[in-house]
Amino acid sequence: MNVEKAIEKRFSCRHFSDGKIPDEEIMNIMNAARLAPSAHNRQNWAFMILKGDEKEHLSRIMLSLFDGDYSHFPSFCKTSKVSAKVIENASHAILCLRKKDAMWNTEDLLSIGAAIENMLLEATEKGFAALWIRDTFYTEDKIKKAFHIEEYDLVSVVALGYPAREERQKPKKGINEILINEGFKKKNTM
Repeated sequence: MNVEKAIEKRFSCRHFSDGKIPDEEIMNIMNAARLAPSAHNRQNWAFMILKGDEKEHLSRIMLSLFDGDYSHFPSFCKTSKVSAKVIENASHAILCLRKKDAMWNTEDLLSIGAAIENMLLEATEKGFAALWIRDTFYTEDKIKKAFHIEEYDLVSVVALGYPAREERQKPKKGINEILINEGFKKKNTM
């Protein structure tokens, strides 16, 4: 599969089958993350691969957010329940971490985003599916403590597995909706 096809085929998977991705394939996905561009080539990222009990523990921590009264939380944080279940059903979950450095916050986050996108495209190319998750934000401190990674910021989690069903990418804005300079707008929309 070429890069263009992988970009077109990639989708956010929320339904995984019971299949387990072999560890060597997970390492190929991690290698794709490692090769991403980073600001000033800092490569200020770290990753933790979770499977089995560790992955389920992550899911339980996320669900613990709802153990008490959560009516004061914004309504959008309730998606954490869905994300926790996705993680639970995935083959693997990858914690995407950033070494703390206040001077390089934006640059590091952009770099880690590039690494994550490389992971998603490599997974797609190999026939796997993934979901890029940020719902860990609400329980970040508990997660970092549980996995002994307090020296990092938890940027995101990537859930990986085999898709349970055929899915497609959700509709995206047309090219003319995202370009603001008229000279590059196309008469035929993509």
